Amino acid sequence: MKIKFLKNGLENNKKTILIGSIMILFAVLFSFFVLKNIYKKDMIIFPENATYYVENQEIKLQNSQIFLNPVYKDLDQDDDEDAILMFTQSPGGSGTFFYVAAAINETGSFRGTNAILLGDRIAPQNINFLGSTVVVNYAERKPEDPMTTQPSVKVSKYLIIENGTLKETDQPAG
Repeated sequence: MKIKFLKNGLENNKKTILIGSIMILFAVLFSFFVLKNIYKKDMIIFPENATYYVENQEIKLQNSQIFLNPVYKDLDQDDDEDAILMFTQSPGGSGTFFYVAAAINETGSFRGTNAILLGDRIAPQNINFLGSTVVVNYAERKPEDPMTTQPSVKVSKYLIIENGTLKETDQPAG
């Protein structure tokens, strides 16, 4: 009886040691693969914090410049969610220029693209998708209207990501 009890006790200890070892291994792997990415110095985990390019100049966005919340979709067909966002720039004078840009998800860190100018003091509506094409809907003024006139001409601008660059296109891609 006593020998059988000791044998069962050793088997239980082996199971406990095995389970404990597996848990420690999991914790080490978790720390290595997950936490190292969280604490990367150059990792940008929010598209709002990426660097964008307006007229070939690098810009960092501030909350006051972001007009619409980012909209997420896989724009570069690599099976992760990228983002599109709209923001404003007021370089001086009375103009408020609206831009749209993409934030490409590169293994959990967002890289900003070039920005596409939508217009000065437009009336943004929304950002949608047709397949892999970004559709930005807004209203602008007629060319002959003064800037004090409320925008009333509906516009849809179609954009695609091509080789990491945001580009205008005439019609939606599939």
